[in-house]
Amino acid sequence: MAKIPKFKSEEEEVKFWDEHTLDEFAEDLEPAEDVEFVKPRKKLISLRMDPHQITALKKLHPERA
Repeated sequence: MAKIPKFKSEEEEVKFWDEHTLDEFAEDLEPAEDVEFVKPRKKLISLRMDPHQITALKKLHPERA
């Protein structure tokens, strides 16, 4: 099975992964250990907006309205 090459640039890496899948290199991969996903903190802010702006935003994200 082929090895994942070292890339000289990000563009070279993008082209490579456009033409290959991770399945081709399963033997090269190692399981990740002690991975911790931390939910980013959010900060509440207040904005004064015109009613038509609020309506437009609610139309963009109806699930959050």
